[in-house]
Amino acid sequence: MNEDPNAHQSWVSEGNLTKMLDTFSEFPSWVTSIFKHSSDLGLWQLRDIDPLSTWYRGRLMLIGDAAHAMLPTQGQGASQAIEDSEALGAFFKGSEEGCSLEEISAIFEDIFRSRHDRASLIQAYSRQAAKPGTAKGEKTVTMKPDEFMAFNCMYSGAKDWLHRPTASNA
Repeated sequence: MNEDPNAHQSWVSEGNLTKMLDTFSEFPSWVTSIFKHSSDLGLWQLRDIDPLSTWYRGRLMLIGDAAHAMLPTQGQGASQAIEDSEALGAFFKGSEEGCSLEEISAIFEDIFRSRHDRASLIQAYSRQAAKPGTAKGEKTVTMKPDEFMAFNCMYSGAKDWLHRPTASNA
């Protein structure tokens, strides 16, 4: 839908109505007739990032897409930002009078340990859902569908997650 050779360098580029109609030519006519009323067509890149090795430095912690941007295929972007916010509140509870840099670093490390694995796996699932065929050597997700549903949809907070049973502590 875009012939601009520099489009890969821009977050947003102009789309082409003819190409869009061709792309969706097998859709019902009532759908494509709506497209014909478009005055401006924008193409936005969808990007994610590989898991970061840390989300914090000093007194600053990244959360949400800044820490773990993911493709929208799971609808989890905002949910993960909310879970990050819950973790900040849960781990900083009781420290309203202030913290030393060392205390902040320790709290940030607990937040990171409680959130990193979950957010990283949801990133991987989102990436996998966008690309059903993964390249050889690429990380793949091995969770069964029922386990994934529980993992993806049932979250009881960062502190519970930090102390959950895992293969290494079971």
